[in-house]
Amino acid sequence: MVTSADEGGLHTKDGEYIEADLMVWAAGIKAPDFLKDIGGLETNRINQLVVEPTLQTTRDPDIYAIGDCASCPRPEGGFVPPRAQAAHQMATCAMNNILAQMNGKPLKIISIKITVRWYRCRTFPPSVA
Repeated sequence: MVTSADEGGLHTKDGEYIEADLMVWAAGIKAPDFLKDIGGLETNRINQLVVEPTLQTTRDPDIYAIGDCASCPRPEGGFVPPRAQAAHQMATCAMNNILAQMNGKPLKIISIKITVRWYRCRTFPPSVA
C-alpha cells in the first residue's frame, strides 16, 4: 500500500521506496452534487445513490443505478468498488433485472468479480563497456 509520494518515487507501508519518473495516482470518487436528494432518493455522504444488491434504489424499485453513482452493498460485506470492471458488470446485471422486472420474473443480486493485475516497471541505465 502506498503511504506517500515525492518527486522521486513512492513510499509503501512496508517501508519500501519505489523510484519512479512518472507516477499516476488515482484515488477517491465523489458522485455529482445534483444526485444529492434527487427526487427524494437516498444518497450517501459522497452523493452516491444507495441501491439494493439488485441495483434498484432503496426508495423506488423502478429506478436503477450503476457505476460510480451507485453505493451497492456486497453480500460478503463492504460495497461494490468504483471501478470500470464493476460498472460493466453492474450494467449487465441492471439490464437483466430491468427485463426480468418487466416480465414479472425474479431479480438477481449483483455478483462482482474483479481481476487486478499489478505490474512494476523499472528502468536501468545503459551499460558502459
